[in-house]
Amino acid sequence: MFKKKAKNPDKMGLLNLFKWQSSQVSTACNVLILGFFTIFCTDTLLLDPLIMGILMVVSQVVSAVAGIFGGYIVDHTNTKIGRGRPFELAQIGMWVCTWLMFSCPENWQMGVKYVWAFSMYILVTAVFTTLLNSNDVVYMIRAFPSEKVLIKLNSFGSIITSAVAFIFNILFPILMATYSHQAGGWGKLAAIFGIPLLAIGLIRFFTVKEVNNVDVSAQAEGDKLNFKECVTAISHNKYMLRLSIIALIAGFVSNLGVGVYYFRYIVGNEGLMGVTSAATILALPVMFFVPLLSKKFSIARLTLVGYGLMAVNYVIYFFAGANIPLLMLAIILSGIGSLPASYLGPMLQLDCATYNEYQGYERMEGTLGSIKGVASRIGNALGGGAMGVALSLVAYDPNNITPAALTAIRMMASIVPLVLYIVIIILMAGYDLDKRMPEINKAVEARRAEAAAKTAAKAEDEAQT
Repeated sequence: MFKKKAKNPDKMGLLNLFKWQSSQVSTACNVLILGFFTIFCTDTLLLDPLIMGILMVVSQVVSAVAGIFGGYIVDHTNTKIGRGRPFELAQIGMWVCTWLMFSCPENWQMGVKYVWAFSMYILVTAVFTTLLNSNDVVYMIRAFPSEKVLIKLNSFGSIITSAVAFIFNILFPILMATYSHQAGGWGKLAAIFGIPLLAIGLIRFFTVKEVNNVDVSAQAEGDKLNFKECVTAISHNKYMLRLSIIALIAGFVSNLGVGVYYFRYIVGNEGLMGVTSAATILALPVMFFVPLLSKKFSIARLTLVGYGLMAVNYVIYFFAGANIPLLMLAIILSGIGSLPASYLGPMLQLDCATYNEYQGYERMEGTLGSIKGVASRIGNALGGGAMGVALSLVAYDPNNITPAALTAIRMMASIVPLVLYIVIIILMAGYDLDKRMPEINKAVEARRAEAAAKTAAKAEDEAQT
């Protein structure tokens, strides 16, 4: 008789990687499309930049508040198909509302356009994206068996996401240069990309099951974690607070939406935005080294180096002007610099969850993720609002671009994000949880073993009686 070979719990499998990353690909591209929302409002719908900025702040504040409850809802969901998995269906609402948002007719009354565009924007960001952000880590740790697999998923999985984002960043600006000047063109663009991306995104829901029970605390025994306890645990997690502040600042920079303005008015051709984005292909080989580097260096240190490269990228932008080779160099550095945070950021979140457990609180992976998401959305709100305010201060008019408007666009594309990334670097340099994790993991494992032994002894006593 032949013995059945034991399944290696640390083996990920290429097919599992593609299944899992399908949802990430979908949501990542949705975020990229939302980056064009500002110019759609100012140049197509002809909305006032200042009012638009205020409404974006309001909508992102709503998203931030919703994010708090999103994580709480996910952490307290128990269904036959799992805890995080059901919320994958939020992608349907996300893409439908994105299409509706960009389909706002140009001939509607101004007030109706404001209400329509920003109602759809709030639904995308505050409701559907919130649920997807909150469920990701919760779903992941229940679908895969080991930490090594989780690292592989985040490392190699982001290669897939980055590759698709690379293709998107080339195709979308090129098609935008044609469709954005046509009646209903933005809606066509949203459909061209949204329909296939929604189909891809749902692959994870239909093919990846939750198989692991990681609820080792009182919550698993039936006790309900209340909102007050969530606030207490989070307020005592200084590491998650630091990561949340970083997420807020990074969200501010990413949601400035200045890139398309830069290429339309500084470079003189928004279609070249896609061409220069092709330079990120030179960063792709670096992706394969991130998993190897994570074995020699801590995730926090790699992330710090990445933020440093992001800062250099903005220095180059300041001097580049319309110089395409310099802009391509900046884009390459930005692509490489974003890798550690994109690939391995969820692992830092898992460490923070373990730190919660180490302190005697619930792990709350979903809640911690939602808090970070809330911070990011607040940053998004401030970033989108800042761009609107900056354009308003220089009396931005798409039909009459002044030297003051060009200067404002250049500053928002270089100096402002550079200063903010210097702050991020300072914050990340003080993050030392990675150094403490060996000790923390040891203590947590011992506590779990003790709890399991007590549970087994209790069950044995009950069986005997």
